[in-house]
Amino acid sequence: METVLDGLLNVATGGVLGFFGSVLKVGAAWLAEEQKRKTMELQFAQEKALQELQMAARAAETEQELLIANQNTARELRLASYEHDTGDGLTTYKWVLAILRLVRPTLTLGFLGLTVYIFTVIVQGGLDGVVDGQAVIANIVNSVLFITSSCTLWWFGDRAVAAAGSK
Repeated sequence: METVLDGLLNVATGGVLGFFGSVLKVGAAWLAEEQKRKTMELQFAQEKALQELQMAARAAETEQELLIANQNTARELRLASYEHDTGDGLTTYKWVLAILRLVRPTLTLGFLGLTVYIFTVIVQGGLDGVVDGQAVIANIVNSVLFITSSCTLWWFGDRAVAAAGSK
């Protein structure tokens, strides 16, 4: 009987040991898969970070290319404006060229003179009889100051850029 009990005990302990071996094998496989999953997550995170860096670099490069294109366009427009101002156009008559070249200074001096005249009239009280004279004066002054500053800066600013570019 002892042999039978030993046999049954061997069968039972062998079965339990086999079951534990199977559980350990499944547990080890699960741990290996979990480790593999974590490794893949790290790889994907690294690839994602790398792609985000590449996208940011491409965006910065595109922005720089856009700035360069804008500067080139502005330069080409400025050069075309200078060429137009200094060129003789389609005419060979010198008096036409002289008139064309006097447009900017004439406008500038005219608006400067108009500004001085309006301020002189205002200071002397020459518009006191005008209905709602203050509003009219304010509107005229604002308009003339805008036009005068635009012409002055257009004339002298454009020439200053041309002079700086020719050095």
